[in-house]
Amino acid sequence: MRPPSRLFLISILSLAAVVCTSIAASGQEGPFEDSFDNPELLGWQHTPQAYVDNGVLRVEPGGFASPEGEWGSFEMIMQARYTGLGDVAFLFNLSEAGASILLYNGSRFQLQRETAGEVTNSGEPMPFEWPEGEWFNFILFVGPDTQEVFVGGEQVLSIPREEELSTGGMGFEAIGDLVLEIEQFTLIPHGIEAPPAQPPLETPVGDAPEQPSPSPASLTWIRLGGPPGGLGYDIRYNFNNHDTWYVTDANAGVHISTDDGLTWHQSNTGIHTTGGASGDAIPIFSLTVDPHNPNILWAGTDMSGRIYKSEDGGTTWAAKDQGVIHERDILLSFRGFTVDPRGSQTVYAMGELQRPGNNVWGLGVGGVVYKTTNGGDSWTRIWHGAIPASLARYMWINPDNPDILYVSTGIFDRGA
Repeated sequence: MRPPSRLFLISILSLAAVVCTSIAASGQEGPFEDSFDNPELLGWQHTPQAYVDNGVLRVEPGGFASPEGEWGSFEMIMQARYTGLGDVAFLFNLSEAGASILLYNGSRFQLQRETAGEVTNSGEPMPFEWPEGEWFNFILFVGPDTQEVFVGGEQVLSIPREEELSTGGMGFEAIGDLVLEIEQFTLIPHGIEAPPAQPPLETPVGDAPEQPSPSPASLTWIRLGGPPGGLGYDIRYNFNNHDTWYVTDANAGVHISTDDGLTWHQSNTGIHTTGGASGDAIPIFSLTVDPHNPNILWAGTDMSGRIYKSEDGGTTWAAKDQGVIHERDILLSFRGFTVDPRGSQTVYAMGELQRPGNNVWGLGVGGVVYKTTNGGDSWTRIWHGAIPASLARYMWINPDNPDILYVSTGIFDRGA
């Protein structure tokens, strides 16, 4: 990667001056979010070459933009793409003393540090092909011990931090003929100290303290981007570790996050590919975590009628559909699983039967329920709603008498 030009170093110093002025007026303590609905770019310092166009922050050659505030350890999450030749520079921990710089030139990332006008590389350049003109979920994590970059759910850079973490501004610059476009931008600060704990109130025995409910106005959502893929259906979490989440996708299979949804990776070892225009789709529809043992997961496919089981938290999968009936010219999709409250061996699988080409407004849709009593080694069909009956997706089990089952049916996804 070529060394930065003198013009680039001058622009860093100029940006540092602008950002430091902003920091003096406005320190940042909480998340900063912008979907770029307002063309005035409120809360940003920027040059004329950075502006909002149809809900997208567009940074043209020579332009830079900086969200107001002071940031130390943080996660920056956004959807981004670039066009043209040149470099995009992500600047952070930016102050009059210097700045950290993440450069991308179309083929590789390089982390650098600028101090007193001199730039040194931090670690080796990391090759990565980010196709020009394609939107990707981009995450930059800056911590006290490490600096990491994720693009499209893939970790492309992880470098230990050599210098002491300092607070400062951050921003972006487009160098050469490159144009950077950003949408759905979020900055999440880390390491904010919680308020000191208050001593517990003395409560008379038998009286439970009242727990105030949060007002709807105090609750906010943060867009994290999510895993890559096509059609997502189920989202579940590990009951013993609430940082671990699972999402299914009708084209790309099972995705797992172990950091509370900030980053995702595919986990389909043992699941067969099927269908799709490219012949390599992984059409996972449904997923359920066993409430007795969160390492046991059940997953069902879309239209191919397969059931998969994982006993290691989704790392590997094994087909478990012995006894499932595959009728000629009928597509079977498993839409949900319910585990018996008495133990992990008894599981119910709810499905949809469909004739190819007759899937509009419920035409040609039927339902089915399967049961296993041996942890998926074999299944028995216990209900069959022949076409044109209704599909089955959810089952509830009576907690007072688990032999009483309730199944909800519907016409495609639109009818009661």
